[in-house]
Amino acid sequence: MKKLFAALIAVTTLACTFASCGDKPEKKASNSSSEAVSESSDTEDSGYESYEDAIGDFYRLMAEKDYDGALSVKMPKNIRDLIWFTLSQDSDGQERSVDWDEEVLDEQFGDWDYFQKLTFEEIADEIPLDEQDIGKILDSVNAEFYAIRKAAESYEVLPEPEVLGDKIDELIEQTIDRASGKLKTDLDPEYEHASEVRQFNIRLSDSHDINYFHTVLVYFVDGEGWFLLDADETETEDDWYDSTQGIGYIAEEIYPAAADVLNAMIGSNEQDLAMVDWTANMIISPDPELCYNFNQAAAKAVCEGIAEKVEGIGDVDYFVVLGDNGIQDVVIAKKDEHKFVRIFPSGLIELSDDDYVNASDMSFEQAHELAIQKME
Repeated sequence: MKKLFAALIAVTTLACTFASCGDKPEKKASNSSSEAVSESSDTEDSGYESYEDAIGDFYRLMAEKDYDGALSVKMPKNIRDLIWFTLSQDSDGQERSVDWDEEVLDEQFGDWDYFQKLTFEEIADEIPLDEQDIGKILDSVNAEFYAIRKAAESYEVLPEPEVLGDKIDELIEQTIDRASGKLKTDLDPEYEHASEVRQFNIRLSDSHDINYFHTVLVYFVDGEGWFLLDADETETEDDWYDSTQGIGYIAEEIYPAAADVLNAMIGSNEQDLAMVDWTANMIISPDPELCYNFNQAAAKAVCEGIAEKVEGIGDVDYFVVLGDNGIQDVVIAKKDEHKFVRIFPSGLIELSDDDYVNASDMSFEQAHELAIQKME
């Protein structure tokens, strides 16, 4: 929870992050604090009747690259619009707009295309939060709401965005202790008020039917509805790294061993391998069901030769991808855990110039399916 709290305590930061991406149309924003709250978004609705709708809409909008819409899923409209104003620029003295170029997107999100390829499928299960965690999250969110609204109301005419942003930060410091999450002052009940928060493990999929799992936090704002506060991978690359430790070096040894065995068998024409068209795409594996476009008896002989050269190979399942007169990759997984794979040397399966799947994002079976899909 510490990682989540670090993000939650600064809702302003989260909002700014989500507001600084995508192709957002230019918006007019008055310098009136009341009018600025209504002009920075095309969406008039605020909040969702169900948290499931909020989650689904967020991933749908991200897949459509509708970042303005995705921001609308994150927070109530009045709050969102003021955050938008703090990010905006004076274009020509009359109209304000936010520069949503790709550089800003990359700076704010890094590998943001990861979200764009995912489709929300279902809520897998709820992850319980204890009362203390719930209290800290709600206090943090409400303190941010209070500071944002109070800052805007400090001016009859909104100042420059940077000045308003500084005022918001100042009031946040006066409202809540970031380290402990404890409120320093009573909050105005007239402002937006979050009253419920829940955490879920959700299942998503991509165009290759590969499953992904994210942990999401959603919160309910009285009189508004449900919003999505945070989303993160349930299984991180650290989980993949930890689960595949000890097999990466085996894949590295299988790669040259397979080359040596194949060259020797071709030279002696064992199993008629000298007659094989090595420009074709093939898969060799000790599991005959995994072999593709390659004689199973020949594959067995090749893998027996590999086993004589590689220590620890009995603890793993693997297949070797061949094509274009050479070995392309070795895909490997622990015998008792096909959920995680290593792919040597590429680390991924490239389906086209702009479509690939990383080893950390697929199981052993999915890697095999994608390898065949690429060949076909």
